[in-house]
Amino acid sequence: ITYANPAALAMHGVAALDDLGETVSEYRRNFVVHYRNHHEIGPVQHPLDRVLAGERFHDAVVEVRQARNPEHVWMHRIRNIVTTDEKGRPSALALILQDVSDRYEAEARFEAMFRANPAPAIVCRLADLRYVKVNRGFLDLTGYERDDVLGRSFSQIDLLTGAEHRAQAIEHLH
Repeated sequence: ITYANPAALAMHGVAALDDLGETVSEYRRNFVVHYRNHHEIGPVQHPLDRVLAGERFHDAVVEVRQARNPEHVWMHRIRNIVTTDEKGRPSALALILQDVSDRYEAEARFEAMFRANPAPAIVCRLADLRYVKVNRGFLDLTGYERDDVLGRSFSQIDLLTGAEHRAQAIEHLH
């Protein structure tokens, strides 16, 4: 590892390049990395190994923990750049990190509040009016099962049937 800007150091909770590790092996000893989907990272699936192999990727999200201080956790969205020489061989490799920790912390807080809320609640995607999330209060009120609702459109499960101002409510949704 030959360079890291101050933002990359801060995203790892370190002050100097040496704290990241001089090599990929040292980095692995200093930091534990998991993909956001919690799949185990195999020997050639670690983001640094993928970069070294010349693989191009973008928008991978990983959880990064300091090995010596595991309560420090960051979420990084990563992509890479691989430049090649005239023969198509990799000549320079870069990993570009974006700290998305705040976003994932906010999503986790939302999920916890949504699940804990006893009042009926839904999340409906406005682009196509499909249900993407329902809480226990909604299921108890309507008698539906979660799998019967998720992915279905508002027109398939019309909660406003018989409502006095149904047309106005649908207009507001659109």
